[in-house]
Amino acid sequence: MSKLFFKRLVVLLLFCLTSIGYSKEITIETFAQSSDLTSEMNEELILSLNGFRQSVTAELIELKLDSEVFWKKIEQKKLSPKEEYLYLKNMFENIVVMIAVNPIDKVQSPAGDTKKLNGTLKAILDSEKCKALYFELVSEFGDMKIKTFYLLPNIELDDSIHWEDLGVSKAESFRGAVISSWKQLFDKEIKGFEKVILLEKDFNQKFETMNAKSAMLKWTSTFKKVAFNNDNQTMTYELSAQYVLLNPKSGIVMQSFDFPTQKRELNTQNKKALSSSLASLVYNLLLSQMSKINSALENNALGSELKELEIKIISKVGLSEVYQLNNFLQERFKSLKLTSQMKTYSSLGSTILIRAEASEEKILSSLAANGEKIPLNEQKVLLFNPADKTFAILPKESNN
Repeated sequence: MSKLFFKRLVVLLLFCLTSIGYSKEITIETFAQSSDLTSEMNEELILSLNGFRQSVTAELIELKLDSEVFWKKIEQKKLSPKEEYLYLKNMFENIVVMIAVNPIDKVQSPAGDTKKLNGTLKAILDSEKCKALYFELVSEFGDMKIKTFYLLPNIELDDSIHWEDLGVSKAESFRGAVISSWKQLFDKEIKGFEKVILLEKDFNQKFETMNAKSAMLKWTSTFKKVAFNNDNQTMTYELSAQYVLLNPKSGIVMQSFDFPTQKRELNTQNKKALSSSLASLVYNLLLSQMSKINSALENNALGSELKELEIKIISKVGLSEVYQLNNFLQERFKSLKLTSQMKTYSSLGSTILIRAEASEEKILSSLAANGEKIPLNEQKVLLFNPADKTFAILPKESNN
């Protein structure tokens, strides 16, 4: 039964909602067909899934969000019914499904008669989780204002090997198993972050709204075929892998590691065992680094957070001199990873915004330069007052 059917059907269904803060009690009639049943999805699960779909669609409509776009994003993930059930289930609590006692209606299909299933789903839907998932899917990067751990995995093959050589028919079967396990690992082990988000691509721009305490782990690994022994049906694999842990807003690298090349000789006859062994190899490499990753994140949170200061220029200066000042500060204070940009401009006085990887006290004392006047160019010098956080740009002749 198609998802589009549920999106259209939802307005006709008995749908009782009672608000409880950001959650809603739901009672909804849900339908399925016996042909939808699989070894993984019994009557209770398939009716629950269809009830989830209807409930989420109705909630998105109530929130005035685009449900069509949401379901397109879900479809692009190519989830199995069981995977979709688990994915949507995170938004619900206290789930109860009551299956009709005598579901005897029959529906004609090309494969013959199928039995119509129906029941009632009762649950509590978390509206905030629904809204957050919508923006995570639609924006790809989620709500950037919250402290987020981004995981950007890149698991590839070189030209010597194909995905069939790893025991799978398509790339996503292998990647999906590793990446979903990593997601569960980071959800459990990484502390101090409000959300873990998987990225399919890197940020292509800087986002001002991004939380300055967010982190990103970029993973790159490549499998290579070294040899194949036809007699005993074994293949020798090489895996190269590395990761970089950084602050996505500032670009500051917190931790990086190149793993020694991993070499394995494995029997290729049991495809499931083969893919499982190779997927575990990739997974366990990153697992072995968890203590170092957590330590780097803790150190960054304690002593390496970006500090932001607003500095006033109290002299009458031209726009070009403000730009020159920004460039000068960034070059002079590279050790603090300092960045400087103009916030406001006026011929009577401008404001610059300074960000640096240091405490406020350290930044101010560095700018003050022990009260000395610092040459800006051949005609002007700088004098910084840490007490009121101001720069004066003075002619050299007044430097007496």
